[in-house]
Amino acid sequence: MAAVLLLLSFRSPAQFLQRSTLGMGGSVNTFTAGNKAYLVSQSVGQASVIGTFRQAAYAVGQGYQQAPGQILVRPVSKALDVAIYPNPVSTYITIQLRENVQTAIRVALIDITGTLVYQETQATAATFAVDMSPLAPGVYLLRLTTGRKSFAARIIKN
Repeated sequence: MAAVLLLLSFRSPAQFLQRSTLGMGGSVNTFTAGNKAYLVSQSVGQASVIGTFRQAAYAVGQGYQQAPGQILVRPVSKALDVAIYPNPVSTYITIQLRENVQTAIRVALIDITGTLVYQETQATAATFAVDMSPLAPGVYLLRLTTGRKSFAARIIKN
């Protein structure tokens, strides 16, 4: 009887039981809100992120996807196929769409300080021009957006 009591009272501090779950379930879905498309991916049972990369309002998780209570959301963006010329420009820059566009095109020019210096909405014309003659010489960012597609290029004004 003494041997049984001795075995029951012996315990090793180096060993313990830990409850854990490993899940392999999850899914990826696309949804549209306003005029933007988003991918939402989720996993079940994974509790940490190996690495997270952030830029502006977007985050990309590497390895395990989802920490408790978080969902990774990233916009789906597609490049608009565009040719612009001449660059450098002194007066008018020509914008030629190399694909069929069904919605209006938003055109924006942003100067080196981040100030919006020109903005307009163009019809779905295949080719149009932007008058840059009133602008000071320098470097500008041309941004075109239509539907879910966008295009950006650096323009040098002489």
